[in-house]
Amino acid sequence: MYIHHPLTPLPTEIISEIFLHYIPSYPARPLFHGDCSPTTLSQVCREWRALAHSTAALWRAFHFFKIDTPVGQLTSARGLQQHLEMAQTWAKRAKLLPMSVALTTFRHSEDAVEAHELALQFLVANQSRLEYLTVSLFHQSRIQITGSMPLLRRVEVDGAVEFDFEISPPFLAPNLRSFRAEFMIISNILHTVLPWGQLTHLYITHVSPMALESMLRASHALKYARVGLSSQLHQVIPSSMPPIHLNALEVFVLEERAGARVPEVDLDPVHVRVLLAALRAPNLAELAIRELFLDKLKSIVDPFESLGCSHLRRLRVLESTRVEGDYRGELPRIEEIVIHREANVAELESWADWAIE
Repeated sequence: MYIHHPLTPLPTEIISEIFLHYIPSYPARPLFHGDCSPTTLSQVCREWRALAHSTAALWRAFHFFKIDTPVGQLTSARGLQQHLEMAQTWAKRAKLLPMSVALTTFRHSEDAVEAHELALQFLVANQSRLEYLTVSLFHQSRIQITGSMPLLRRVEVDGAVEFDFEISPPFLAPNLRSFRAEFMIISNILHTVLPWGQLTHLYITHVSPMALESMLRASHALKYARVGLSSQLHQVIPSSMPPIHLNALEVFVLEERAGARVPEVDLDPVHVRVLLAALRAPNLAELAIRELFLDKLKSIVDPFESLGCSHLRRLRVLESTRVEGDYRGELPRIEEIVIHREANVAELESWADWAIE
């Protein structure tokens, strides 16, 4: 079949491929309307609409309730309902292809809350097709997942506490490799159901030390880890613990959760040093760590020797009060040492593939 272009006829296969280059590369999600949306392609002419609708890969990724405006979120009941209907349509056009879906919205009205709950129901109903999932949850807005998610590779959850993101056994996700949680984790609930041993990427922004120990001990395939601790979650842990072997770990970022500290209190994080002393990461190449976690040690060298990271080539020290020479003198084998006075360093975003978009 050919479609006539003003200059030359082109086979439909080529036009379909051109269409796929118009939208963001999967698993990034286009908007339902506007630039880089397959909807725009379907509005050019009758032939393009028919071809676009029959090209399943155009419709396999989308973002609920996100629009191309400064606010970036829908507010009208009609618009919210339209997105719910379009999600059903796009999922149908995608046929049996795996899907990449994001659900983010604000709790700005009763209509938004209701639409959000309906979108969560859509996700659960289509969980067997989800390959990449990003979801934001309101407080007391809950998603409950159980059973099989055979295609799932990546999960990103934001804006909740762990009890709002409920995964119940039996939970089977044999392809899950990446988990990002931007919510408070203070227990071992997730530890009992998530397949930690499969994960290669882990990003936890708000975690207690005891929960972190359980996660790391089970995550023996981990290559990239970024962890945020909070002074509000400091817990009493033993003065020592058995070794935690992370032989595949290449990148490790250990921070304190921004904005979560008790005002004017900076606790002595002995628990972090206990964890550091237990970690064994012989292939670690890049490390970013808050200086407080190294402070008051007899020697800066101690945690690096216990890590066994002879391949470490890049070190970033966050919220540092020292100068580079202080570290360079004790750690001469590390190729690149950079001191940062601030806690948030944009460069760390490029150290690993932390997010889909």
